[in-house]
Amino acid sequence: MGGISIHIARLEYFLVKEGISYKIFNHGQASNLHVTATNKSIFWYLKFLFTHKGTIVHFHQFFAFHYLYFFVFGLLSRGKFVATIHEENILYHSWPVQKIILILLKNTRFTKLITVSEKLSRFLSENAIGNSWLPAYVPPSEINFKTLPQLPGKSYFLFSIWKLDKEKAKSVYNIELAFSLLSKIQSDYHMLFLIGTEKESDKDYLHDLLARFEVIDSVTIIYEHPLTDYLGNCRFLLRTNNTDGYGVSLQEAMDLGIPAIASDVCIRPKGTILFKKGNLEDLHEKVENVNKYWIESEVETPDYHIQLIDLYKKYLL
Repeated sequence: MGGISIHIARLEYFLVKEGISYKIFNHGQASNLHVTATNKSIFWYLKFLFTHKGTIVHFHQFFAFHYLYFFVFGLLSRGKFVATIHEENILYHSWPVQKIILILLKNTRFTKLITVSEKLSRFLSENAIGNSWLPAYVPPSEINFKTLPQLPGKSYFLFSIWKLDKEKAKSVYNIELAFSLLSKIQSDYHMLFLIGTEKESDKDYLHDLLARFEVIDSVTIIYEHPLTDYLGNCRFLLRTNNTDGYGVSLQEAMDLGIPAIASDVCIRPKGTILFKKGNLEDLHEKVENVNKYWIESEVETPDYHIQLIDLYKKYLL
């Protein structure tokens, strides 16, 4: 239920539609007819360097060790080698670490390097590393709408994260800002909190947060379900991130006619209502006046997935 897994799962529909054969290798444990689990095995990565047979190999980067792996893979690969960087961490590493990553990227034999963050794309270009900005949004091929019970005098709003842990909750998702907002508006709103990955070790931390902000009765928590199934119940979607690449969930909401409110930390989908990063007062004002700021006619449905499919087709010629 994280951004990358949703991106790839939705892309399958368009691969099948265009008659492109494919295999998916999952860094984790899940597998099915088209997906092979690597179980986070270093041995698998080493073996893949010498045994891959795909005309195109497309890596979706999320871990630091991938930069070194890309460099080695580029030396050994004979086919087309595409990589997408899904996060902005390069921008926030210490200078020595950043320098090493830039050297590796500059000397890697990519056929195509893609970034979902416009800010990172500009940074790489400024450092003479060729890349293309292509956000990861792929529209869902189907939505299984789930109806929630109505709450007298209250509206739902949706807040979602991929995985809850103490470090990321603060540094990336700014979850405390979301709960601070809820504590101010809970007489009118109820938070629908979707978490992509369920971990028992993080539940105590979450319950401590709910108690500290006194919002226990104003939050419904749902694990491991697509947010698109629940968006239709909500007055708006909230994304409070301190760092971000684009915000796929924002586009998902607006495609369904639901206002999307997000921090101004990066380029957002057109139509998003922006608030100043970390600023509770500005966020509260945007929520209180969501009808004033929400202009549905400004929303555009992008074709990023079509651009990616066209790229595959070009390389398959």
